Amino acid sequence: MSNGLSAATANSERVFVGAILNGDARALDSGLKAADFTDGFCGRVFSTALTLEERGQICDLVTLSDIAPDIDASAAVELTVEALGHGALAGQYAANVKATAQRRAVAELCLTLARDAQDADKPLPELLDAVRGRLDALAGDLPSGGTVSGTDALCGFYARLVGGEVQPVVTSGFPRLDRALCIAGGKLIVIGARPSVGKSALLLHLAMNALDAGRRVLLVSLEMGVDEVIGRMTARQSGVPVQAISTHSLSETQLGRVVEGFSLLPGDRFSVCTTPSSLSFFSSRIMALRSALMYSASALRENGSVMVSDFSRRASCSK
Repeated sequence: MSNGLSAATANSERVFVGAILNGDARALDSGLKAADFTDGFCGRVFSTALTLEERGQICDLVTLSDIAPDIDASAAVELTVEALGHGALAGQYAANVKATAQRRAVAELCLTLARDAQDADKPLPELLDAVRGRLDALAGDLPSGGTVSGTDALCGFYARLVGGEVQPVVTSGFPRLDRALCIAGGKLIVIGARPSVGKSALLLHLAMNALDAGRRVLLVSLEMGVDEVIGRMTARQSGVPVQAISTHSLSETQLGRVVEGFSLLPGDRFSVCTTPSSLSFFSSRIMALRSALMYSASALRENGSVMVSDFSRRASCSK
């Protein structure tokens, strides 16, 4: 563990335990164990706080001194001082302690598995069963995700709010539109307009800008085939009219520009998903969503990856 991470962990442990002593947090609500703390003193105070709270008592400096006279009172006072003004973020500090403890558990598990794998006398099925069992046990201690408490949501929002300006993963090149959209990671942006006003052209423009910025892009289209998508991308890259490319009516000069523009398209950083026009409205969307999920999940989860979907057909509803 790096010194920076160790310092951050120690700070989180000290502030969270100090928040407990100040009455700003509860040990029982944190989901932590004394073993999760790397600082022995913090772990001792936390364990005492757990015991007191299980009895229905609060853990403050006075009660701590009464139940555990061997604990250094001056050191406990230092914890309360460090935690002053941080009570609102106690949940976030507890989460930091938990995450670091889980990382240590993962590292220890990996070392254990590596040592076991070197034992040539251990049967492979037995080794694999042990690996599966240990991973399942470790995963059972991880948060399931999806649901967070209001306090954790507020603390997380505040931490991100003061963490710096949100940087967009792609820009349109139109300042007013970029300010309105701010296409940042994790955002879903829907663009709607009348038919034939340029929705698909704008989306393709955004996708090309993302590629120019070094992003990975998945283009999903229910309206255009692969050749039409690539033709439009090539037209944008080469400056040759898309009509000339689609009809193959190219002069020798235009052909040279198309070949040059075609060679500049980063084929390793984008994929195209299209659906047959014969499919129904809902079947098309199901196929598109399935393709999005199957498309290199690790790539889509990379920081700055972009998915552009052109779903311009509308569903008709009978009254």
